Amino acid sequence: MKYEDRLNCGRLEAQRKALYLRYGDEEPPLANPPPPLLTHKRVAELMRVRTCFVQRLLYTYFHPEAAAAKRLSLQPPKLNSRPSKGAKVTLKTITAEEVQFLTDPTNLRAWASYSLSGRCVLFHRRFPDRWLDRLTLGRLLR
Repeated sequence: MKYEDRLNCGRLEAQRKALYLRYGDEEPPLANPPPPLLTHKRVAELMRVRTCFVQRLLYTYFHPEAAAAKRLSLQPPKLNSRPSKGAKVTLKTITAEEVQFLTDPTNLRAWASYSLSGRCVLFHRRFPDRWLDRLTLGRLLR
């Protein structure tokens, strides 16, 4: 069985297997889990998956709020078509609200570790119908 097939066989089934191998029970108590019987690495070897996959399965079992939270990526969203001309943000078409959002000191501090491309993705999350190029952002922030 290929690695992708094992991933697609069902997360709940894989989670139950990992819990059984690690703790000896398919549904250990969330508040006070028993001491582990095997390491993450050994469970991954027995299940023939990667260690990080086993760790993620166990983490989502013991932290259900983290499993419910959507993990956001800083990769630019994929489009089937190019954005329309009105959706592209230029220095001439940018609104005052967008400028205030991009130059707000709290946002600038929070985004200090992000590249210009990452900041463009965050801008698009705030304004879903508008697309900002990293060169335009760089010119605006100068």
